[in-house]
Amino acid sequence: MIGTPGGDRAIPRYFHELGGKLAARGHRVVLLTEPRRGEHRDNGLRIEQWPSKRPVRLRDARFFSELVNRYRPDCVISNFAASNVMMIVAAFHRVPCRIDWYHTLSGQIGLDLSGALRKMNGRLQQARKRLVYRLATHVVANTRCAEADLQCVFGVPAGRTHVLHYAIPDPLETAGADGAAERAPFRIVCPGRLDHSKGQAEAIRAAALLLPRFPGIEIHFLGDGPCRDEYISLARELGVLHRCCFRGAVPLREVLRTMRTSALTLVPSRSEAFGLVNIESMAVGTPVVASRTGGVSEVVRHGQDGLLVPPGDPGAIAAAVETLLAEPLLRERMGAQARRHFLTEFDVRSALESQCRWLEQTVGSRTRGAVTAGGWLQPHKESH
Repeated sequence: MIGTPGGDRAIPRYFHELGGKLAARGHRVVLLTEPRRGEHRDNGLRIEQWPSKRPVRLRDARFFSELVNRYRPDCVISNFAASNVMMIVAAFHRVPCRIDWYHTLSGQIGLDLSGALRKMNGRLQQARKRLVYRLATHVVANTRCAEADLQCVFGVPAGRTHVLHYAIPDPLETAGADGAAERAPFRIVCPGRLDHSKGQAEAIRAAALLLPRFPGIEIHFLGDGPCRDEYISLARELGVLHRCCFRGAVPLREVLRTMRTSALTLVPSRSEAFGLVNIESMAVGTPVVASRTGGVSEVVRHGQDGLLVPPGDPGAIAAAVETLLAEPLLRERMGAQARRHFLTEFDVRSALESQCRWLEQTVGSRTRGAVTAGGWLQPHKESH
């Protein structure tokens, strides 16, 4: 059973693909997602939906307990808000393999809070996560940096952590992005939630530094969040509001199309465990200027897929962007290298095979006689 957010963003798509791959290998897979009218993508999976938008209530625990009794899973995989309910209930029912997925660094969460709230929330969250991780048999991190965070901040033993990178379907093989689209030479796309940890304030300050040399520059901010009004005011104050387009939350298809038709993607995060927008940009052949923070340097190769800069430094961002805007051939070369890197490391076709093998071996080690000679999990046998 895999708990995943709903919608058509990259993380839900990743877990749909992972579940579909496991189903194709002969496993019975149940995908548990948020209530969403009309969403019944099966991909060979059984789809169940939580009673609540955020599955943190008692009714969600009762619902999940009923599902565990019905399906009798050998493995439960939890994510985000569903982690508490899924790990507590799965431990109560003694599900053999209980895996929680770790997506966001503790420091990133702290940046998005402030003052007394930050301290109180941080302490509560750490205590809650320590409990959840104590109930999990394994915790998967999306980068080595996130794995170190698990071990150092939450005390998860090294033997219970593992690193699996995200993977996404190739957008140039779907209707999600036009591979032949023409690029706007001075358009920059900056996707992400508008919040302090994502660093859009530094992008706006960098735009003010770049405007004298590149009067046609445009920065398209794709995403919404609590800092939207603050960032619009900052852009107005610095005289670049006419060059900053705050487009709000847009569908994944539009994110990919905008990346594909832009000169570069800007990811100025102050803290980031992985940064899925990095591989989305690489997938459509668009070079990245990103902060060298968290696990980003494990994803973006400096000087090959794009340029990495110190976090929180508008001057460094402006210098890197200027380099790529001024050198079209360099942009083209880095975009091509980024595309090849994506196909090798982050395309579902190349990544999910090894990830499924790890899951099969992990579940097999927790269940008696669960793995055949070919490495597949046998169907769960009903107890009598």
